[in-house]
Amino acid sequence: MRKVLILFFVVLIPWVGKAQGTSYGQTLRLQNSALIDRLNIILGERIQSLQRCEDPAFHQKSRAMYSYLKAADLNHEELVKQQKTILWSLLDLLRHSRELEQKCLGSAQIKSIRKPFAFSNNTENQNNPLNRLWWKTLEPSCYKIRLKGELHHVDGNACFAGDRVVVKTFEKLQVDLIETSLRYSYSLLADLSKTPLQGDLNLENSYFNEFQANNPMLLLSALAAIGSSGPSGLTGWLQGIEDRLLIQDLNSQLNNEQILRRFTDLQTAKYNYIVFRDTADRYKIKLKIYGQEMNSWSRHNVMAAFLGCSLRGSFETKTPGLVYLTGVAYEAKDFISHLKEGVSLKASQKNFIDDTNRYKVSGLFGYHLCAPQ
Repeated sequence: MRKVLILFFVVLIPWVGKAQGTSYGQTLRLQNSALIDRLNIILGERIQSLQRCEDPAFHQKSRAMYSYLKAADLNHEELVKQQKTILWSLLDLLRHSRELEQKCLGSAQIKSIRKPFAFSNNTENQNNPLNRLWWKTLEPSCYKIRLKGELHHVDGNACFAGDRVVVKTFEKLQVDLIETSLRYSYSLLADLSKTPLQGDLNLENSYFNEFQANNPMLLLSALAAIGSSGPSGLTGWLQGIEDRLLIQDLNSQLNNEQILRRFTDLQTAKYNYIVFRDTADRYKIKLKIYGQEMNSWSRHNVMAAFLGCSLRGSFETKTPGLVYLTGVAYEAKDFISHLKEGVSLKASQKNFIDDTNRYKVSGLFGYHLCAPQ
């Protein structure tokens, strides 16, 4: 199936690249730049935490690498030519830092650079046990950003809630997130290639055709993994799910090749989904998921539906309301960031209303979809 899909993908790439103003090759280079940036920030944190551990060779090499990349234009042509070499060096240094930490401190754990959402500790949440449990479950977080990617601007609200639940859901079900997401993204493209113009395409059918199973929670989990945020070549930085999986891999026994392969596979799955959605819109193909019209869905709808489904068992009838609360909290921060970026008050208000409503509608949809039969 992959040979047919590769041809299909190659035919679509020029149109998608033109629509986004960037070639597929440029997207890959931006993707690698984003990974280099994230690994370098992590390396900087490691240097700081291990400064009391004696290892002149590590400190000399790591500080030189960190300082050089921190000051460099990661998208400069000369540096782009060295991307693979730089990635290998960063991964080697991070592995060396784990060995040094184990020898010096008796433990070895690379940590993420994500920071907690500020609003998760407000008075209402402190006084409401259910709210506190909700935020603890979601573990909402924000990320440092400096690259622009294809969107040509630095995100002023690089914050997400729900990516931890996505990763934990796959772990609980003992299903590999990256493999499942990649296979499902190819299945969507295969079914799209067989759908007539202005025809209907049901996303659950694509999942069943690939996995021979009807599992709404896993389907929404896969959609959340590939459809809740774009690939790093689009945004210029690694987002929540990518970051969590990268940190897991950095703390594992995987070698450099395996770590990069997993990262690239997830990027491919997310890019496949963008191609799928863009092409469906272009040819007016009607997308549905268990009877729900999906063409108007954005990443907010995808994550809300997933949360409404996956957390139903833990929060029962309160789940849709808590999903909506998540949307309000996130979009309040987004509203402020839009104003700071120069977006008009009227446009910022409309975005806030539209996106919070997405959490309300889709959270309720996911909640009912995953009701016990």
